[in-house]
Amino acid sequence: MEKENLPILWNSRFYIGNVKIPLKTQTNNTVFHYSTKVAELNQENKIVALDGFSLTDYSYLDLFLREKRLRNDFEIYFRRPKYGNSAFILKTKDEILIPEMSFDNMFYDYDTANFYLKPLKNNLGFKDIDSLLNNSYVINQYGYKELAKNVKPSYFPYLRELTYDKPDMTLILYSLDDNLNITKNVIDIYNKYYFDITIVKRWYEKIRALNFMGYVFDLTKLDVIPFMEFVKYKTDAWRGFYQNVDITSFNEKSGWIKLSNSEWAGAYSESEELLKDVENELLKLLYYGLFEYVLTIISYSSNIFVNYIDFYVKQKSNATNIAPYYIKNIINKIQKIEIREIIENIFHLK
Repeated sequence: MEKENLPILWNSRFYIGNVKIPLKTQTNNTVFHYSTKVAELNQENKIVALDGFSLTDYSYLDLFLREKRLRNDFEIYFRRPKYGNSAFILKTKDEILIPEMSFDNMFYDYDTANFYLKPLKNNLGFKDIDSLLNNSYVINQYGYKELAKNVKPSYFPYLRELTYDKPDMTLILYSLDDNLNITKNVIDIYNKYYFDITIVKRWYEKIRALNFMGYVFDLTKLDVIPFMEFVKYKTDAWRGFYQNVDITSFNEKSGWIKLSNSEWAGAYSESEELLKDVENELLKLLYYGLFEYVLTIISYSSNIFVNYIDFYVKQKSNATNIAPYYIKNIINKIQKIEIREIIENIFHLK
């Protein structure tokens, strides 16, 4: 959305909005890889939180345990059969722990699980996948632990060097930096996971290059997006389904304001152009200092020519009294677009 010559820049790969996401953060008892807590120890040096899936996560865990002189107390089984996607399992004196990300990566279907675990089963002391699931635990970065056989894995996309599978939806987050440039993050959502990406050009095509990833819930804790969950809705027999956003714990104190209600945007339609104009107006208000963030959510449907658009803004704590006036004007424009969509798509009138 570069209309009006607004200075819009891709944000640094280590930032989401105005929040810096360091590559590695380590304290006396924790180590993080971007926003994911890879490991946490309690006062008795027992693992109370564990997560991750990548070579980097494994390396951070291994080094962390060595620095604590605990490496001999744990066995880490690492498997990296494909570029980008890998997994590890931690064996302690008392139990076998599978990080949630590794579990989602390995166990989404039986063939994948068998492929990942084929060289590891003997080392772990199990003859098949079921016996491993019956005797191991899935653990996450928040310390929640559950018997693996009772956990339903979530979809985890196969990561490639420069692209990956189609997301459920895309968040475009705009903020203003100290130099009055509008910075932009593009965040793809896959179920409970977020992927911070950069659009890069290779030859004649645009490709989504992954910067880093984590859980959507981590972004809500950082307060760069409102608390939300993503739900798949069936529309009708011929249009199939589309993803939508259900807001949870959404209130005025959060500062976030929803301006739309899943606006229909057909490819190359008038609605698409009108919604782009609305986004540009919001970016101008961001540039003038009325908002801290502008968030555009693109929800994909089973029809490749139809998306649904939602707009959110987060007011600054010191926002002026004129902010509600401009917000009301934007909402009125969106409502006029909705009426036009009904007239054109239902009554087929221009």
